[in-house]
Amino acid sequence: MFCVRFSHPYNFTCFNSHMMTHILPQPEFSRWTALLEYCHFENTRLKNRLAAAMEKSVSGNTLRLAEHFQHEFLRKDEIIRFLRQDLRAQQELATRLTGEEAEQARFVQMLQMLSDGIRFLDKDFKRLREEFDLFLSEEKYS
Repeated sequence: MFCVRFSHPYNFTCFNSHMMTHILPQPEFSRWTALLEYCHFENTRLKNRLAAAMEKSVSGNTLRLAEHFQHEFLRKDEIIRFLRQDLRAQQELATRLTGEEAEQARFVQMLQMLSDGIRFLDKDFKRLREEFDLFLSEEKYS
C-alpha cells in the first residue's frame, strides 16, 4: 500500500494492491478549481487595468513594460486553461481507477504534477500581480 498526502492533513489518496482503497482528495480538487477560477478572474481584472492605463499617453519604456505584462497575462491565461483541462482529466480518471498498481502509481504521479503546477501558478501569479501593481503605482496609472 502507498499513500500520497496533499496539503490538508486529512486528504490522502491511498492504494492497496490487493483491495484498492482510495480516498480521493475531493476537497483538494475543489480548492484547486476555486484557485484556478480566482486566478482567471484576477488575470482578467489585471488585463482590464492594463488596457485602461494604456489609454493615457505612454512613453517608450512604459510601452515596453506594458507589452511585457500583456504577454505575461496571456501566458497565465494559457497556463490556467491547461491546468483546468488537466484537473478535469484527473477527476474523470479518478472515477475509473482499477486495482492495477501501475495505473494507480501513474494517477498519483499525475496528481503530484498537477499539484506542483497549481502551486507554481499561485506563487508566480502573486509575484506578477505585485510587479504589475508596482508598475502602475510608479507610472501613476492606478
